[in-house]
Amino acid sequence: MARRVDPMKTLSALRPKALDERAEEAHSRDRERGIARALAGPRQRAGAAAPRRRMATTGWRTGLLGGLAGAAVLAVAAVVVTAEGAEPAATVPPVPEESGPAYADASEFMLASADRLSVPEPTEGDFWHLRTRSSSPTFAVDSEVDIAASVEYSTESWTELGGEYRILNNLNLDAEVSFASEEDRRAWEEAGSPELSYTEPASTYYEGVGQHVSSPISYTDDELRELPGTAEELRAELERKWDGVGEDDYLEGRPDFTSFVQTLADRLLVGPVAPDTRAAAYQVIAELPNVRLLGEVTDQLGREGVGVAIGEADDEVAFTSDGGPYEQRWVFDEETGLLLASELRTFDDSGEVRAVPGSWTAYEAIAVTEEMGEPVVEPVRQ
Repeated sequence: MARRVDPMKTLSALRPKALDERAEEAHSRDRERGIARALAGPRQRAGAAAPRRRMATTGWRTGLLGGLAGAAVLAVAAVVVTAEGAEPAATVPPVPEESGPAYADASEFMLASADRLSVPEPTEGDFWHLRTRSSSPTFAVDSEVDIAASVEYSTESWTELGGEYRILNNLNLDAEVSFASEEDRRAWEEAGSPELSYTEPASTYYEGVGQHVSSPISYTDDELRELPGTAEELRAELERKWDGVGEDDYLEGRPDFTSFVQTLADRLLVGPVAPDTRAAAYQVIAELPNVRLLGEVTDQLGREGVGVAIGEADDEVAFTSDGGPYEQRWVFDEETGLLLASELRTFDDSGEVRAVPGSWTAYEAIAVTEEMGEPVVEPVRQ
């Protein structure tokens, strides 16, 4: 489906090097405090009995944010039960709060965010560490029972940049299932409570350069690190990549350029790219058509940020899926410009975007680390 200076140098040379070193240390500490503030925020949901267990975060050199949102179209809200089948507790996912924007438009905000970004540069031999909390539709793995449900789960991964190209993924952590209705929950129980997708903890381990295979619709981690650092050059590279996309590379057919960039956006915004490339990605997104500023919003973990969206119900190039058109929404931390969350929201029959995302990913942490973590279970090796 088609989509459409020289006194300053002298003074610098006379200044003791130790002063620069102390200044850099202070700047680094301030940067990390700012990032920590961006990551911090209320995680308790409305109606929840207690906060979920948080994973330890030790040994980080520089903390950041990260993750990748999966495409989905199911809007759910109601009965919650843990993956182990504990007694369900009624809960209603929070409706994100919005207020008037402090910027003239989305482009102004994205450009300002690009100027504010301060992120670590991934280097050869380091690990790019991501930790996310996500929600996606779920289904019975070995059963024909038809239910409407979603699962919220955490993911943690370490990807070696160069070296032995090792990758460790810890998947489906702290899973919580939400059924769309009591009828769906009963149908699942009457079918013997079969295993649901994304609910069983798993670990996978990969090793070797062959695991970093290029794709017509994405970039490997090594390719991300080589992307250009200006908006003009990055857009040209993305257009080159888009030109190579075929009709069969996407289930819904070949997308237009805006939709193509949307599918890659999270990789560019929170992946292992150079700092100038990340800033360039913000500028490219700022220039996309139909980018809208939502103002102050709250993500699904209760963190406040600024919302930016693409996609409208009546847009000729609206993002579509089996469930109809949907809106891509990003939540950015206003102080640091970093991405907090990515959400996909479908529209109701009247063309209004639904309050509850069909799927979402909250970026809890990204770090450049020197060592790989540990698997949560015996890993599947490939």
